Amino acid sequence: MITQLNKVELIGTVGCCRVQTTGGKRKADIALATNRAYKDADGNAVIETTWHKCTAFEGPYIQDIDRISKGTTLHLFGRIHRQCYINESGERRDTVEIIVSRLEVLDPETAVKYETNE
Repeated sequence: MITQLNKVELIGTVGCCRVQTTGGKRKADIALATNRAYKDADGNAVIETTWHKCTAFEGPYIQDIDRISKGTTLHLFGRIHRQCYINESGERRDTVEIIVSRLEVLDPETAVKYETNE
């Protein structure tokens, strides 16, 4: 029986991706946008964009790092990770990121099949 679960699945569009090597492993820092479309109280169409900070380390389930660039559609799985730090002004800051455990680059035709209506 599972009593706790920290699992995220996202399909979105890359805004930017920075790849670097850390400790002999390649790491991608990805800004991923997901959209939610709905109608407001007046019946007007609204698109709400949420940006997600994602970190992916190259490994058996993450092999497509070189294919990630602005505009790429990604399907990723991971977990939520929260960090607290004190900035240069002495203020406490909280950040939330997705630590990616599996990643798939989708071509535009494949990405359409994942669209859902709420």
